[in-house]
Amino acid sequence: TSDTIFGYSRTLRSSVFSLCITGRRTPSTTYPWWTAALIQGQVLSVDHLSEMPPSAKAERAFLEAMDIRSFLNVPVLASGAPMACLGVSSLGRERHWEAQIITLLERAGDVLAQALLRKRAQQHLGTQYTVARVLAESTTFGESIPKLLQSVCQGVGTQLGEFWRVDRAAG
Repeated sequence: TSDTIFGYSRTLRSSVFSLCITGRRTPSTTYPWWTAALIQGQVLSVDHLSEMPPSAKAERAFLEAMDIRSFLNVPVLASGAPMACLGVSSLGRERHWEAQIITLLERAGDVLAQALLRKRAQQHLGTQYTVARVLAESTTFGESIPKLLQSVCQGVGTQLGEFWRVDRAAG
């Protein structure tokens, strides 16, 4: 798995808000402590970077390089499985993350999860419709295969699709 980090800063030196969506740019091996916490659905509330465990060496170096002093990441869960994380960070000064802020971020994550699930469902329906249309418009099965593979690959966001046929005569 991997992450995409989208950032927004209200002011140059206050808080950074980030969204990490699994399946994108940074390899999960780059930040193993964060990745393990996300997979386990853990909230990461760190008021002082010194609270981070020794296993979070890469994460701490990343945060220090950006002058992040405190951060809060909550998992975005769908049916109990992590699909993203939502976080806030304090730049230049340490901050305590109150329970109300954690709850607010978790609720925002719930809303985000529903939106992502809805988008995914719409993409799947679009792919199903396209596959049905390709089959209806094709005169032969062989003619439909390249179009089907293209439709499915575009629908699920992959670059390569394959169709294998069993040659019963060859054994």
